[in-house]
Amino acid sequence: MPTQKEHRPKRRAWKSPERPSPIQSPASDRRRPAAQGEADPQKAAEGAEAGGAFNLRVQELTKGAMQLDDEALRERTIQRIRELMGSGDPQERLLALNAFLSLYELDFDKAAFRELILPDLRNGDEALRAKAWLALMMSGLKEEDASLMRQVAKDQGMGDSTTYLLYRMEKGDLTGESGEIVRSLLDPKDQRQSREAMRGTWGAKYSPQLEKDIIALSRQQGFEHDTIYYALSTQQNKSEATVNRLLEVISQGNSDTAGRAAWGLQQGVSPEVAPAVADAAAKIVTTRTSGYVSDRAWTLLDRYAGPDQLPALQQIAAKPNLPQERRNQVNQLIARLGGAN
Repeated sequence: MPTQKEHRPKRRAWKSPERPSPIQSPASDRRRPAAQGEADPQKAAEGAEAGGAFNLRVQELTKGAMQLDDEALRERTIQRIRELMGSGDPQERLLALNAFLSLYELDFDKAAFRELILPDLRNGDEALRAKAWLALMMSGLKEEDASLMRQVAKDQGMGDSTTYLLYRMEKGDLTGESGEIVRSLLDPKDQRQSREAMRGTWGAKYSPQLEKDIIALSRQQGFEHDTIYYALSTQQNKSEATVNRLLEVISQGNSDTAGRAAWGLQQGVSPEVAPAVADAAAKIVTTRTSGYVSDRAWTLLDRYAGPDQLPALQQIAAKPNLPQERRNQVNQLIARLGGAN
């Protein structure tokens, strides 16, 4: 799964989070001799050259299959990928899996590759095993694959794709056994492993135990941004505890993390905790005149405010320095809720 660039959220209306493509750069899979002590420049150069050749072969296969004008070339290329996937050479199979995954947009019989993929689902090589599971997902998961995936995830893992694969297999529901596997991957002593585990849960439903663990992790030094950005802000079943944690982050200032927390409160909030979000949003627009968090707070007010927030809304409408556009917005909201302007 590709790394998502960490940046300030764009100012736009909420859309359900889209899962990124599982394709990873084949460069990360190339085999190089393990260095001992100081790196050997010659070996490093040989490794880079081998990696470059690996990438070029993947690119050539991708190009042959994706080009638009030669159907015969496309069929030959897909057949060549099939042949490589059945090779006895693990490096050739890895090459084939990378090429296969690069064709996820192409219309061809992906399910026909299933039997070629199955032997590597328990391969001892992590990179090959992870690619095999991603390829199986692309070819079409079957009901019987679920128990094997969970077992492999517990016993061997699928590299950085482990939680992403569990998420896809569970259709975003991490409230059961797969959620427990994700919990086992959260480690306050390993920031990178925890980040990759949370990255794969983007837009998931959490079990109470998983949610509790992530909230606790968010309070560990160096973990707040990742837990808010990848996990709590995108969680689809935010409990009162998650909502309170996001509001706490917002109250700390107008940082990128606070902005992400405000962005996340636009969805996944139950009717039971929506009034708390509306109350906090009213306080934000009362005390702040601009900024990303302030903009999101206006959205939260429009989405979650109810009759209980009418006094606060009327107080906001009476502010002498309120821009006319905002005054119109809050007056429309007051009217919608049955209050007097």
